[in-house]
Amino acid sequence: MVGSEQPATPRSYGSGGAETQRTSTRDEPEEPRATTRERRPRRALLGGALALTAAVAGLRRAHVAAPTFLRSSPSHPHGWHSNYTIVVSNEYSRLYGQPGRGYPFLTEGSVVEPHAETLLRVLWTGGSKGQTSVSELRWEVEQDTNTLAFGKQVESHVAAVDASALLGGADGDSVGGELMMVFKNVGTYRVRVLVVDDLKPTEILEKSFYSRYVRRSIRSLTTVDRDTYLDAFKLMLTMRKDEGMHRYGSAYRSVDYFVGVHLERAGAREVDKMHDGMGFLTQHVALTNEFETSLQTISPKLSVPYWDYTYDAQLIRDRDLGLPALWDLDLWKDDVFGNATRSPRHTVTGGRFAYQRITKVDPTSQITHNAYGYMRAPWNVNRSPYLTRVHKFCDATFDVDFWPSCETHWNLTFTYDSWYDYVWAAPYDPHGPVHFMIGGYTNCGNLTERLAGVIPEAAHKKLALDMLDVPKNMWREFMTEFPAYCSDDTPQEDCHMICAGSSVELDNPNYEQELLSSWFGDWILELPDDHYDAFMGVLCSTPWTPGEQIEAASPADVSFWPIHPTLDRLLQYKRIVMPFADPSWGSDGTTGPMGTMYCTNPMTSQCMGHHAEDVTPFLTNSMDDDGNFASSYLTNAEIFNISSPSNYKLHYIYDGFAWSHCDDTDFRFKPTRW
Repeated sequence: MVGSEQPATPRSYGSGGAETQRTSTRDEPEEPRATTRERRPRRALLGGALALTAAVAGLRRAHVAAPTFLRSSPSHPHGWHSNYTIVVSNEYSRLYGQPGRGYPFLTEGSVVEPHAETLLRVLWTGGSKGQTSVSELRWEVEQDTNTLAFGKQVESHVAAVDASALLGGADGDSVGGELMMVFKNVGTYRVRVLVVDDLKPTEILEKSFYSRYVRRSIRSLTTVDRDTYLDAFKLMLTMRKDEGMHRYGSAYRSVDYFVGVHLERAGAREVDKMHDGMGFLTQHVALTNEFETSLQTISPKLSVPYWDYTYDAQLIRDRDLGLPALWDLDLWKDDVFGNATRSPRHTVTGGRFAYQRITKVDPTSQITHNAYGYMRAPWNVNRSPYLTRVHKFCDATFDVDFWPSCETHWNLTFTYDSWYDYVWAAPYDPHGPVHFMIGGYTNCGNLTERLAGVIPEAAHKKLALDMLDVPKNMWREFMTEFPAYCSDDTPQEDCHMICAGSSVELDNPNYEQELLSSWFGDWILELPDDHYDAFMGVLCSTPWTPGEQIEAASPADVSFWPIHPTLDRLLQYKRIVMPFADPSWGSDGTTGPMGTMYCTNPMTSQCMGHHAEDVTPFLTNSMDDDGNFASSYLTNAEIFNISSPSNYKLHYIYDGFAWSHCDDTDFRFKPTRW
């Protein structure tokens, strides 16, 4: 049954069949169900529980070991309908509404959140004329699924009802006797309430709920929750993996752990196993999943927020401001990501992330590092010990139109019918500019002065902006080498890439110029020999230095982590409102003479990390066919399958799928429904 806690067998996406469209037939937690018992005197119903009732009156809690009525459920006559219903809420649903709208397996109000204080109430739905006379509610909560890892949560609570709360009995009013409790695990829970009424037969209400973590916009988090999240990240920056595992448990990981794995996979010379290929989205779903699990060892309530950066673009455009104004917005204040624009060293100078240090390893370490020993990509010769955010490229800046916008994400959602075309579009315009505009490049010297009379003046700015990926690409094409070691006292200007010529046998002697022209422009091919040599002299002697967000050490920056959930959320939305007609992990052969291209450099690698069957290096917490959750290493295809809303098995959902800031543009997103 799709969407239930007994999910359908994962379907294969290699067949090319269309994804399932959402229909009106769906499995969901049961709606409220009530039964009647022969009315007994109130004292007989309470029995020996009077002391317990006194202890939990109002919102106070109590727990008894064994439920008394979960084992039986008397039936009602056919067509009978209760005038009561069970509802849940927490501080977020009271502000923003119930989470999960759009997921086909959820109904409104069917989600509770692990480790969050949740208010359970019984509402009167019988109309304003039907005054209630409830005297007591007896709550019983039982966990139905995912009971293997942490045991089964079972609780009983008795709440007396204040008679003054019953006056009027308006439709939708709480009858009183609310319960505040914490659901301790993901899974499904069954809630039953014995409604003791002095004037009517006793009723038993029953409703099931999905317990899932909810990922929310970082801007909608309460100050307490946002600070808890950022403080947990700070702890993961400073506490080693082994120490954290000893203190918080085996699922703890340090930030350096994630940086190290990401560096090893994205900083390899032959192939980037995380980016520039079909595994990009699913690899980062797994990365974020294990990161989130580590956060929850520190504070079990936490989930990773998403950052809808299209809101930032719309805000800047509405105010008719340029790109530099982005760094004055709320997320770059000292109490969130921190701000680096005030520092000549391009590092954060205030708040919890002020002067964040990049870990340094021994030069002989097998951990990927740069020439100075810092955990940075080999092509990043940055000597600074601090996290770097430049926001510019050698004093040049991109136009604000390059920042992903409502239009960019709308086009990604509604113009691609195949997974193959979608996954090749997603990493770039809808996502990449956020990373590279945060990271930027520095230590370029005065390019205008150094290249005056050497290259066309109109090419100066483009050259600076194209440094976005040229040093990395030249290294991967074996056109350059980078120093294996620069001592601590080596000046930055003396530690730079070395243009030693290609080490690859090539039939085309003009290969270097032709490749450079594909990056910088055809003007390269028109340079006289002496000008070309002078240009290469500048290119090869400049210590081009990117910020972490633009290279393989990007997980070191706290602003990295809310970026990828934004794409995960957008993909889930796409599969709800416009599922792929062709969800197969490949091409139909019409995209080029090579057919399916799994990564950008298939000639020099086997595109490791980008095939459907390639296993991700990060643990993903997901549900098995028995409703139990566990972390395991999954393939790209498995993650793609279980993250489909029609076959959903991940431990989290998103709060919703709305882009209200786009409503006044030409790119309005279709609303989802319950």
